[in-house]
Amino acid sequence: MRKAFLGMLVFLAVGLIWLVSCTTTTKTTGAAVEVRTPAAAEAAGKPKLAEEAAPAAEEVARAEEVPPEKVLFEGEIKPLSPVECARCHYPIYKILKDQGGKHRQVCTNCHEVYHRYNPLRKNWKAIMPKCNKCHGLPHGKAAKECLSCHQEPHSPRRIELASVSGKCALCHKDESETLKTHESAHQDVGCEGCHSDRHGRVPECFECHDEGHIPGQTVKECLSCHNPHMPKDIKSFEGLEVDNRVCGSCHDTEFERLASTTTKHGKQACVFCHNRHGFKPKCEGCHGKPHSAALHKKFPQCLRCHLDPHSLRRPKVSEVQIQGK
Repeated sequence: MRKAFLGMLVFLAVGLIWLVSCTTTTKTTGAAVEVRTPAAAEAAGKPKLAEEAAPAAEEVARAEEVPPEKVLFEGEIKPLSPVECARCHYPIYKILKDQGGKHRQVCTNCHEVYHRYNPLRKNWKAIMPKCNKCHGLPHGKAAKECLSCHQEPHSPRRIELASVSGKCALCHKDESETLKTHESAHQDVGCEGCHSDRHGRVPECFECHDEGHIPGQTVKECLSCHNPHMPKDIKSFEGLEVDNRVCGSCHDTEFERLASTTTKHGKQACVFCHNRHGFKPKCEGCHGKPHSAALHKKFPQCLRCHLDPHSLRRPKVSEVQIQGK
């Protein structure tokens, strides 16, 4: 009985070993078959893609352990470009873009030293570009502090009126002197009264004066005769075309006589004879001596006979006799 039991155990052990060996053989055979299929063979001949060749878990872990500062300082970092300046200093970029004028340049043309400010050293002036490097002293030695007027160097021509109050003569010396030495109502108004709101503003004459000498007169026509800094000193009319009605707005009697005469004088512009305001020409300038020597000797003054050059009215004999005495 005992021998039969041992025999059974041996039989079972042998059977178990056989089953295990069959299973292993089946897996090995299946794997061999898979490798030998055409698709698998083609795939085996190709190199693996980057996505397929993922690093092992331990390699990823090692990469994560590398400190970021080591990666940062192993490579070569390029200096900032002007585009990157604009990204950080965007408000200044916008000012330059919209109002920069000739200052719309590459930032490093002016800012040769940058990102060097140290509040302990208070070195702001030392690292900021100097205006006189490019501009010198355009307004003379009396105006060395450029930023006292040009408070925003990125838009230098945009100047707040408050920043230049009382300083007009530093740059506009001729205009200030002219206004000071030529009496007119403009003296009472002063520079800031006309050039209000902002520096460089040129006002229209009709902001104060209701109208010109004639309806429809333009500011350009006003300025052809008047200098706003000495408005009472009328400019020379030489080479100007001035409507006779402009002169007639003040000299109404003379204008009416000239307009109504049938002589050649009626076809002339006032400024043809009066090429300066207040200038009275001599008749000989155009006419020479049209009469006999004896007549000119007796009547040396043309207007003794011709009375008014604007109408050239022929005088009565009695008028000539009276004037000839």
